[in-house]
Amino acid sequence: MPAAIAREDGHLFSCTVQDFSDGGLGIKINGQAQILEGQKVNLLLKRGHRNTSSRPRWRA
Repeated sequence: MPAAIAREDGHLFSCTVQDFSDGGLGIKINGQAQILEGQKVNLLLKRGHRNTSSRPRWRA
């Protein structure tokens, strides 16, 4: 599923959600991104005309 990661400073990174479960999710970042473990990010999802934002905890 196509998605984007938004850092608190406003930078956006294109990504793909590869695995989603109750225990977490796997994300493949398209290109280079500078995200540190523990950094607060928003995960932006879009499916059809519906947009969703969540705040996961980032772990490398």
